[in-house]
Amino acid sequence: MTLTPIWAFDDTPIPDPAGRAKRVLAFADLLKHPAATGTDRRPLPHRWQRRIVERIYGPSNERGERQVQTVFLLLPRGARKTTLTAVLALAHTIGPAQRPRGTAISAASDTAQARIAFDEARDMLAQDPNLEGRYRPRDTLKRIEHAKSGSVYRAISADADAAHGATPCYLAVDELHVWPGFDLWNALTSGAAKVPGSLTVITTTAGQMAEGVCWELFKYALDVHEGRRVDPTFLPVLFAADPKEDWLDEALWHRVNPGLAEGFPDLIGLRNEARLAQSIPALAAGFRQVHLNIWTDGAAAGWIEPTVYDDPAMSAPIDLDALAGLPAAVGVDMSKTMDMTGIVIAFRHEEGSYTVLPFAFLPETAFRKRSASSPGFDWTGWRESGALTVTPGDIIPEDVIEAKVRELCETYAVETVGFDPKFAGRIMARMAADDLPVVESAQTFANLAPMYVELQRAMLSRQFRHGGSPVLRHAILNAVPTTHENSLFILSKKRSGAAIDLAVACGMAVGLIATAPEADYYASEDFDPQLLVLR
Repeated sequence: MTLTPIWAFDDTPIPDPAGRAKRVLAFADLLKHPAATGTDRRPLPHRWQRRIVERIYGPSNERGERQVQTVFLLLPRGARKTTLTAVLALAHTIGPAQRPRGTAISAASDTAQARIAFDEARDMLAQDPNLEGRYRPRDTLKRIEHAKSGSVYRAISADADAAHGATPCYLAVDELHVWPGFDLWNALTSGAAKVPGSLTVITTTAGQMAEGVCWELFKYALDVHEGRRVDPTFLPVLFAADPKEDWLDEALWHRVNPGLAEGFPDLIGLRNEARLAQSIPALAAGFRQVHLNIWTDGAAAGWIEPTVYDDPAMSAPIDLDALAGLPAAVGVDMSKTMDMTGIVIAFRHEEGSYTVLPFAFLPETAFRKRSASSPGFDWTGWRESGALTVTPGDIIPEDVIEAKVRELCETYAVETVGFDPKFAGRIMARMAADDLPVVESAQTFANLAPMYVELQRAMLSRQFRHGGSPVLRHAILNAVPTTHENSLFILSKKRSGAAIDLAVACGMAVGLIATAPEADYYASEDFDPQLLVLR
């Protein structure tokens, strides 16, 4: 589902009983943006920008105080996030939201980004000669001081030590997805918590990894946005495209970029970026991340581009009867406890292409947890369609996995069954005792890297048929590679933002059948020595 705050564009009333929003907007209208041209140089002239300010400052709690204390504003690049937060910082420093001797802080990941926020706030003040002498900019310290009230605005970077002891009444958090760790966030928010009625405004794009403080706050914001959690103090303002939608659709760009119709970002520039990104996976992932706020998957590291994976030739339904007799290998990635277990059988065709059949297993407890924590994926639909098998309890019984592997060996011409021996020792022993072709496939770089490279090659050359399995797609497109020397890579479970067990099993299966020796005709039952002509 594409996320857009409908209230930012419609006419639904936004209460402002204390007049706070009205005063903040009136203050904003006194400022002039240094880069603006024409007669209207206000920094926040557009309806959706003003509606966001109204929604932050207007509603009151039962004590008549500002209701909203935290804002999570997910906006694409070029939507003038910095301008909005700079205006609000000034409103809390020299404007109507000011508190005597209060501190407004804008925090960014690095010094250069922090400098951008400070320069924009300082330059807006410098446009009005009537304000001269009422504030003191201190460029080297990235501070603006208001002598009359003692209020201070500071722009700081991700040095947690500099933030300890700060008690901001206004905190602007810029591009949280790139902040290193939790230290700066914890230091600043713990300080803000000491100030009654403080306001924290997070403005960010989506991140490269579905992890960390930004991802956790995004999930919380999504719960509030969709009504699963009630928190009137937390305001989600989410502009993000549905990952399943066509990222090249310009109508989608307009729904997610509220300023696009007004020229920010530039539409021609977006078209040029998209044209180039269609052929380069890493650029396509970056485009979806920064312009559509789609949390990136494995494509961010150049692994595979979704439009390649979704090629109709690869996702068309598979004729199971045509697989009979083809050389095949099975890859099994076993789970320890509550994780997913993936089984994939890969078939090698004469022309060197592959067809795979994936089978995903998840225990009921883990299924409920994933369904709740990853609402953007259709876990229930996968279960109902048979793409995902959910077993009762907390773990997947070994006999369920063993039975499936034995079934595949009985049905198809399986030459090799590869297991990670770490969790599969008992199954391997039983199957080996029955002369089934089990082998150890250790989860090491030396063993797995060539397998993943062959899987990637097959997908990029459209020599890979997967039949449209949604769970395999989820695994492959959420797998994040760790690249080593010579461009070899493995898929990292630690870095990936979702269950990638099926992708691991797929790499194992393709790699095993790719390296399997061709059948020896002279050792087969069809060989007739009488056909040999010796000279």
